[in-house]
Amino acid sequence: MSNSKATKIELNTRIKSVAGLPNRSLVRNAWQMSTDEFWNYQATAFKSLYEFARNRVPFYQKNLNDYPLLSSGDDNVLEILSQFPVLLKQTRRANNSDFWPSPLLPLTMFHTTSGTSGTPLRLSETLWEKGFYQAINEELFFRICGTPYPRSLYLTGFMTPSHGSEELFWRDPLFGNMALSIYSLNSRNRDPIIQLINNLKPQIIWGYTSAVHQLAVLLGDRALLSKEQCVTVVTSETLQPDWRADIENSMCRKLFNYYSSQEGCHLAVECPEGQMHINPRMGVVEILDEYDRPVKKGELGRVVVTGLLRKSMPLIRYELGDAAESTGYASDCSCGLKWPIIAQIEGRLENLVKTRDGRRIGMLGYSVLKDLPGVKESQIVQVGYEKFICNIVKFEADSVETEYLEKLIRDQLIKRLQTNVQIEFRYLSSIPRRGSRAKFSAVVVDFEDKDIPNHREAIV
Repeated sequence: MSNSKATKIELNTRIKSVAGLPNRSLVRNAWQMSTDEFWNYQATAFKSLYEFARNRVPFYQKNLNDYPLLSSGDDNVLEILSQFPVLLKQTRRANNSDFWPSPLLPLTMFHTTSGTSGTPLRLSETLWEKGFYQAINEELFFRICGTPYPRSLYLTGFMTPSHGSEELFWRDPLFGNMALSIYSLNSRNRDPIIQLINNLKPQIIWGYTSAVHQLAVLLGDRALLSKEQCVTVVTSETLQPDWRADIENSMCRKLFNYYSSQEGCHLAVECPEGQMHINPRMGVVEILDEYDRPVKKGELGRVVVTGLLRKSMPLIRYELGDAAESTGYASDCSCGLKWPIIAQIEGRLENLVKTRDGRRIGMLGYSVLKDLPGVKESQIVQVGYEKFICNIVKFEADSVETEYLEKLIRDQLIKRLQTNVQIEFRYLSSIPRRGSRAKFSAVVVDFEDKDIPNHREAIV
């Protein structure tokens, strides 16, 4: 099977690859950095970005009291950053376009976040920045797969079969990579999925953590023919402690955790020894307490990041809403890489919607609620297997018809859950926050599933 969208994605990847060519040596050399070189680079890169932000970016120009000139003797990036306020998502959201430089940099493009932390954000990025990021990924692929262009299977929520269609996956005819719908991972499709993976013999399987685990449980003891030649990269969600063994036993020789954000402010990747190393080229990672001070080694704190790569959208001390454990920037990993490490990443584990047949489906906040016309904020609350509440905050000035909006949401939810659902739509002035820190959650699962069959038994 083929799909023009799959081909478009692959062509975009190749364009970014070409744009990243000038940075390949920088990316490759970073893997040889000593710990001192790591910190020296981050300090130098931040000073350059900071000067640009003060001179070209409206938000910082309007708040110069909070962002003063640096003294000439400043050379410790963590000490430099400690003098600035933590940037909250609410502030970022309320001043969205003020974080874009004026005038915009050449070849600037825009995309919208998932909105899993509230109102979606519009992010800017130049083609050259995309290329640099692509070069970073290609170097990672080379080190874990032996090639910068591995034969790939993507687990994706961007592609779903049309109504009544039997399509499970889309093959790009130009490069041969495949995209497998995460909404097709059920027992009915088990044999066809095993067949397509064995035919493809992927060198890398990449996807949302929950979807990769769902695939591993679906495969069960049906070992893949290419298992020993395949690695798996999981991203976007917290890797649960017992999921790693399921994934490695079923579908690959090694799993690698990949921790980043759509804002492009940081990247931490797992080495073969299981340590999460901070990539020096992407950004500075701080783990802070409630008073914006570094937490002690072994303690859990808020993840605050400062991007070094994107001058198209400089974010300084930006709080992601995630939590992670500090190692005190230890860098004595037995893998030989000298980049500092962070320990356990709690992340923002989106509640996984439960299905009657035992599946757990993630990223519905992204796939169902993103880019809804006339909607400021929205949230899905699951109160039964097929029963949902959808909370919506509309823009006051928008005239999008309610009937049209509700049909969009209902159709997307049915398409992804592959079952009929009942949805109660509630129109509110604000979305209720939950938890000790009153954090927004785009998806809330609010019912007990005591009668659900064993998860493993239900889908294998």
